[in-house]
Amino acid sequence: MNPDKFKVYTAISSFSHSGMEISYDPRIPNMKDHDLLNLANYYSVILNYGESTGALYGPLPIAYHTEYLLYVYTFETKDPKVIDLRIKRNDNLVPAFLLIFFPTNAENYTTKARDNISQEITTWIKQFNTIQDFNDKQINILSSQIETLIYKEQSQFTLSEIEEANVVIGKSFELLHNVVKYKDKPVKLLISGTDDLLLSIARKAIFESNSSLITKYKMEDNKIEFKLKNIEGNILLTSDDSPNVHKYLSNNLDGVLHFANFSTPRSSDAHTNELLKIIKQTSQNCIISFAFCQTDIPIKIGETKIPEVLKEGIGRTISLIDLAQTKNTISTTILEFLDKIVESIGKKV
Repeated sequence: MNPDKFKVYTAISSFSHSGMEISYDPRIPNMKDHDLLNLANYYSVILNYGESTGALYGPLPIAYHTEYLLYVYTFETKDPKVIDLRIKRNDNLVPAFLLIFFPTNAENYTTKARDNISQEITTWIKQFNTIQDFNDKQINILSSQIETLIYKEQSQFTLSEIEEANVVIGKSFELLHNVVKYKDKPVKLLISGTDDLLLSIARKAIFESNSSLITKYKMEDNKIEFKLKNIEGNILLTSDDSPNVHKYLSNNLDGVLHFANFSTPRSSDAHTNELLKIIKQTSQNCIISFAFCQTDIPIKIGETKIPEVLKEGIGRTISLIDLAQTKNTISTTILEFLDKIVESIGKKV
């Protein structure tokens, strides 16, 4: 299974006054809208209209789309638009389904991760009160979390980037906590990136490995806010062409780590401009790590605008990391960033 090409797609369907409808369509390659609706209708009948809530069914076959297999998660939610008492159930709830598509060639790993996937969905779904509360960003985050669980099963055979990150980064955050616990002021960090997977890696590495230390946790559309004793941070999911990291910057940040998309000239310019804003809108003592991701070949720094931008950061601790080079990975980049924070804070404590 190639992690670079592997992708999970999650759709939501629910009963409405006009019958079954798709509340969120992830635009699955080679699958038309009416195919998705037909599939939702078919399995809603087979699974008895969501009679068993909070249950995960599958893997299930998909007619005419043999490249995919399907999990169906049944649940109930409120829909203020539905007034037909034949549809509503206890507490005015209506039946709904998560349709989770994954590549057929990942069936073995997915089956092994089945219980963890079910638990992940059960926890994730509690944050929504009505069908209207679901949004595409949150659903895409769920898809990436499921991808992470499947990768972890693969890592039992070959050590994956995600497994490495979950174990090692978690310990690194614990070390950082031990270094700063006697400081009067909290250490404030910002980690941002364009890859949905980044959120899953950082989320699990911080929260699962250090759950006993977490004192605050808040998840929004594109941001996770956390406090780990005397460490405060935000994990920010940005867009390719408009990263907008600068909206979350301040002079009291101790470190900023940004994973930049350099796959197109437009995105390269956007993220390079964002580096300039990161330099200008943070203090001299703020550690900055700027990692180029989604590149096919190592970037020649001299052929970019980065040297000009770095003139604004003379005297600052700024690391440039090209993820196209095999020695650099997401996990090693985060570890290097945290190591620099530990070193910097250690000098002040």
